[in-house]
Amino acid sequence: MKQNPVGVSVTRTGARTFVGRTSTGAELRIGSGEGEFEPTELLLLALAGCAAKSAETQLDLKHGDGTPLAVTVSGQVGEDNAFHSLEEVMEIDLAAIDPARRDRMLEVLARVIHRLCTVERSLGAPIEVRRSFAQLGA
Repeated sequence: MKQNPVGVSVTRTGARTFVGRTSTGAELRIGSGEGEFEPTELLLLALAGCAAKSAETQLDLKHGDGTPLAVTVSGQVGEDNAFHSLEEVMEIDLAAIDPARRDRMLEVLARVIHRLCTVERSLGAPIEVRRSFAQLGA
């Protein structure tokens, strides 16, 4: 399934402070201060959000709309300034499902997330970043 290109922009608004914008007009603050996201946190949020969105459809199909779901992603940045592994924990209320059916559903859910989550698939593959420089305001 081919998708349209995705793009975002980041503009400096002060010393070590930036605003990120999407093509739909959403904005967030990037930096190190209160109420600002660090770039590494945005990477973790992207993975958590992608996993949640990928799982949501499957959960709603099997258990009805609005199935409670929370995803936490964490990791440690190594001395080489890179993540080498990330831990993703998905919390789902499955208490009412019998254990055999629950185990099978979680296996299917893991495959669905791996297949649909663009962020996870991208993190697991080498990504070429083509960087160029342009004159500001040109």
